[in-house]
Amino acid sequence: LFVGTAVEPIEGLSFGFSVQISAKARLSVKYIWEGQPGEGDADPLALAILEEAEFHIKPAIRPIAGVLFDFGLIDERIRGLRLGFAYRAPLSVDLDPVELDMTLLTPGNLDLLFSVADQVRATAVLTLIDFYTPQQLAWGLGFERPTFAAGVDVTWNDYSQLIPNNGVLAEGREDEGGMDIHWLVPE
Repeated sequence: LFVGTAVEPIEGLSFGFSVQISAKARLSVKYIWEGQPGEGDADPLALAILEEAEFHIKPAIRPIAGVLFDFGLIDERIRGLRLGFAYRAPLSVDLDPVELDMTLLTPGNLDLLFSVADQVRATAVLTLIDFYTPQQLAWGLGFERPTFAAGVDVTWNDYSQLIPNNGVLAEGREDEGGMDIHWLVPE
C-alpha cells in the first residue's frame, strides 16, 4: 500500500512525500509432546498436541521523498527541462522471529535413557526474512515540449548488506535467540 502527497509552492518546484506500508509479523507456536509406551510389541509413540499458536502483525513503513525542479524558473527559454530526485528508505518485511516451544512429557516412555527426566523442554527462535528492499536513490532528467518529450533516469540501490531468504537460528538478539533446552528432573 502506498499513500502520498505532493505540493507545488511555486510553479516549477514540487515536493512529494509518500509511505509504503507493509507488514511485519511474529509467529509463536507451542507444542506439547507426550511419550506413550507401546502396547505389546509396538514401538513407543510421541503424541503431539498443539497447545498455542499466536500470530502478531504490525505495520512496516518505508518513507519515500522526492523533489522536481523545472529550469524554467531560472530561464524561461529552457522551460520544460526538469530535474528530479527521489529517496526511498530500506525496508525489510519479515516473519521475525518464529518462536517454537516444544515440551516432551514422560520422555522415559520413549527411551529408558530419558527416565531420569520428568520432561524435556526446547525453545528455538528462528529469523525468517520474507523480502528486503534496499535504500534507493533515483535521479531523473526530462525535457518536454508541446510536440515531444524525452527523459532519462538512474536508480542506485544500496545493497550493502545481503539478507538470506531462509530460516536461521537467531543469535545475539536481546532477550531472545538461538536454541535453549531444559531437562526438568523430578526432586
